[in-house]
Amino acid sequence: MADNNISSRIMVFALFPRVEYMNTTKTSLDDFICAIATMPRRQIEREINRFDGRFKLDFTSNYLKTQSLDKLRHILLAAAVQQKFGNHC
Repeated sequence: MADNNISSRIMVFALFPRVEYMNTTKTSLDDFICAIATMPRRQIEREINRFDGRFKLDFTSNYLKTQSLDKLRHILLAAAVQQKFGNHC
């Protein structure tokens, strides 16, 4: 389990800030979703704050602290998917 968590973290760090690693295959998207699902809250908040895409994520630290972990995961996943596929949906 620990190895999976480490590889998930490495993959997510490789994805941000530009999300260039993720391609359109179902496996890659599934891997990406699993990586976010295993990330601890602090890491998700850090990735949201570091997001450097075509659009800005402008959430305050206080706002992020008041959101559920599931909502933070959703924000991060939605931003990454929009960054990668936004013009193709």
